[in-house]
Amino acid sequence: MSKNMKRYSEVLNVGVVGLGQMGKNHVRVLSQIGVLNVVYDISQHLTQKVAEQYNVIPATSMDELIELSDAVFVVTPTSTHFDLAKQVLMQNKHVFIEKPITLTVEEARELILLAQKNKRILQIGHIERFNPVVMELKKIIQNDQVISVDIKRLSSYDARIKDTDVIFDLMIHDLDLLYYLFNEEIQIKGVLKKSIHRPELADHVSVLAETLSGIMITVTSSRVTEEKIRSISITTLRSYIHADYLTRNIYIHRRTNLQTQFEEATYRQENIVEKVYVPNYEPLYLQNYHFVEAVVSESDPIVSGWDGLRAIQLAQQIQDYS
Repeated sequence: MSKNMKRYSEVLNVGVVGLGQMGKNHVRVLSQIGVLNVVYDISQHLTQKVAEQYNVIPATSMDELIELSDAVFVVTPTSTHFDLAKQVLMQNKHVFIEKPITLTVEEARELILLAQKNKRILQIGHIERFNPVVMELKKIIQNDQVISVDIKRLSSYDARIKDTDVIFDLMIHDLDLLYYLFNEEIQIKGVLKKSIHRPELADHVSVLAETLSGIMITVTSSRVTEEKIRSISITTLRSYIHADYLTRNIYIHRRTNLQTQFEEATYRQENIVEKVYVPNYEPLYLQNYHFVEAVVSESDPIVSGWDGLRAIQLAQQIQDYS
C-alpha cells in the first residue's frame, strides 16, 4: 500500500473545500494517503491554520482550489453541494461529495449527467458502506432469508446542522445501507416525525417500510437523543443478528436442537451466541483511498452518483409522506 500511496502522490493533487469537523477529518486522511495539495474555507483564518498544519497550499478562492486540484472533496453544508460540485465538474475535475449528494433529485441528476459527459469520477460519501461491521453483515446474510430489519441512529442535538432535517442528516446513511445490503426497491408504509428545535425541520423520525420481497423494515433516526446509538438488528429464518457500529461488535444468536443425556439427567441447549470477528480499520481512510484509486485507475467508484440519487429519492418520499 505504501508504494501505491507514493505513486498516487506523484500523479494526483487533491483539494478540500470546507474545513469544519468532517472537512478536517478528510484533510487528515488525505494527508496520510499522500495526495492532499490544497485546502479552502470561507474562513481565511481557518484555511491558513489548516494549510500550515498539513504543509499544503491555502487557496484564497474556490477557483484557485479547483485550478490547483485534479480532484476536489466537497465537505460543506448540503445546501451548497450542487453549486460547488457543478463548478468543479465544469472545470473537468473529479469530485467527491459528502452525503447527501444534494438536497433535490433534480440537482443530483444534473451532477451525475455532467460527470458522465465529462468522464469524471463522482463519488458520494456514504461512509457506512466502508464500515467493517456493515461489510461483515453483508457476508453473513447473503445465504439466509431475512425477515425483518431494525435500525437505530440516535444522537444528541448538533446546532451546526441548520439546512437539513434528521432524514437528510442522519437517516440518509441507513437508507443507502438498506439498498446496499438487500439491493431491493423499498416501499414506505408509515412515517412519524417530531420537530423540536425548528418547526420546519424534523429532529426525530421513525419509518416503517417493506422491500418488494417482503422484508419488514423499521428505521429510527434522532438528533435529540442524549445517548449516541448506531445499531442494526436483523431477524432471519435461522438467526437473530445484532450489530453495534460504535463498538464494532456483531453477535449472532442461533437456535439449536442439541440435547445430551448424562446419567439420569437430560441437558438441552436452546441457542448459541456467536461473536463475529470484525477487522479494525478506519472507514474514512478506506473510503478516501478507494476514491483515489478510482480516479487514478479510471474505474467506477463503489458509491456512485446514482447511489446517492437513490438514497435522496427515498429520503424525499419519507419527507413528503403524510
